[in-house]
Amino acid sequence: FFSFRQEGTFMETITNTICEELGALLDPHWLEVQGNFAPRGGISLLCTSVFEKKGADRDVATHMPQGGSDDTL
Repeated sequence: FFSFRQEGTFMETITNTICEELGALLDPHWLEVQGNFAPRGGISLLCTSVFEKKGADRDVATHMPQGGSDDTL
């Protein structure tokens, strides 16, 4: 288990790292990771990172929900 709680880096970098590691581990055609950060101080941030397998058909992900962050899979 690894925690990013004490990681001294930007939240976008953390979201990209998680997406890249899951993409390498799971080998999906398409993957989207959303990091919904609510740090102390009241400033929240929603970061999105997308992984696409090289040569994969982009239509594979048409079943994914569209819209705001309230959509669930």
